[in-house]
Amino acid sequence: MLSGLTLLFIAGGIFADVLYRNLVGGSFSWILEGTEYALCVAVFLAIPWAMRQGGHVRMDVLLRIASPPLGRQIEIFADLIGFAIAACVAVYGALAAWEAYESNTIIFKSIVFPEWWILSVLPLSMTFLAVEFLRRIARLRRGEYDTDLPVGL
Repeated sequence: MLSGLTLLFIAGGIFADVLYRNLVGGSFSWILEGTEYALCVAVFLAIPWAMRQGGHVRMDVLLRIASPPLGRQIEIFADLIGFAIAACVAVYGALAAWEAYESNTIIFKSIVFPEWWILSVLPLSMTFLAVEFLRRIARLRRGEYDTDLPVGL
């Protein structure tokens, strides 16, 4: 929901800037920079949701040629790797955000704000992603399969 609202902000901001530029001749100097930050936030907020919905990129060639038990093991192994990566990025992202908070680092461009605001999205997103990987592993171990798994698994 937040990702969608962020994308709505981007579209509305660009529309307002184009309209203002054509009617008045000026421009909102902060729109381009705000769009860059908002796009980053929207993507990171949507990653866990896309994973939960099965809307992620999937390379399932091995799963299609493997036997069902082996395919489940491959899937669990891949999800364990995904969990480990997401957890590491969450931890290091949290450390970076905390360091920026403690040092009171400020981003000075068209928009001036504390750096930790933008950095805090990363650990939040990656924590949710790590949880989603754990949920997928638990479902596979119980014998429940995602709807996007190949036939036979």
